[in-house]
Amino acid sequence: MDGNNRGGGHSEVLKNYNLGKTLGLGTF
Repeated sequence: MDGNNRGGGHSEVLKNYNLGKTLGLGTF
C-alpha cells in the first residue's frame, strides 16, 4: 500500500482498512 510506504497517509490507510473490513477482504 502506498500509504504505508509514504508514512504520511495514515488517513488513506484507515480508509482502506475500513473499506477492507466492509468488503470482508481482511487484507490488513
